[in-house]
Order: sequence, then C-alpha cells, then structure tokens
Amino acid sequence: MRMNAAVLLVDDNRPYLEALRDALEPLGFEVVTAASGEEALRLVLERDFAIIVMDLLLPGLNGFEAGTLIRRRERCRGLPILIATGLDEEGLKGLAGYRPGAFELLTKPVRPERLRVKVAAACAARLSDDALNR
Repeated sequence: MRMNAAVLLVDDNRPYLEALRDALEPLGFEVVTAASGEEALRLVLERDFAIIVMDLLLPGLNGFEAGTLIRRRERCRGLPILIATGLDEEGLKGLAGYRPGAFELLTKPVRPERLRVKVAAACAARLSDDALNR
C-alpha cells in the first residue's frame, strides 16, 4: 500500500490559510489545516505529515512552542517545520520558544511559488523514504 504525503498548514487567519491551501492544490498532495498550535499537536498525534507550515503568532502556543513540542516526538524529530512570520530577527528574540536556527523561517506573506518548492521537496523526500522502508 502506497502512503501519500500529507501537508499540515497551521494559521488562525482562515482566509490566509485557504490561500495557502489553494497555492498547494496543484501539487496534488493531501493538505490538512489547523487553526492553532494545540490543534496541530492533536493532528500530529493522529497521523504523519511530510511537512508542517505554521504561522508564528497563533492563539495559545506560538509556532515556536508548538514546533518544539511536535519535535519532541521520536518520529517527528526530523520533520520539516516552516514557521511563517512577518517579524524580523529582533522581533523574534522576545518570543517564547525562539532559538536561532531551530526552524526555517518563511517571510509573510509567503510567496506561493516558494511555498510549492519547499513543500514539494519535503513530500518527495517523504515518499522516497516510505518506498525505501517497504
């Protein structure tokens, strides 16, 4: 049975979340959405994802905090997590969970073509790993 790569998009701004989903639609991967860090954590407990694209400023847990908790799970240690933010390096320093280099940052608004390249590469790697492990 072939496992399909799934993408998790996390953002509390519903129109922006739908725009990200629309940008990824041409790739043909399953796209799952969440509106908070807590919801993302629940989804990661239920299933595997090839990549997570997460807003930084979320209600409750911010993107850094949620990403750190997700990566504590053994099977998620190498999971690519892209944090989307409009903040610069100085603005990030005071946020809970911020560690330079811990996550790849995407500048908001995220350009659709850049998002597609990142997601396609992560999903291709995931599908390749799945094929090798069969």
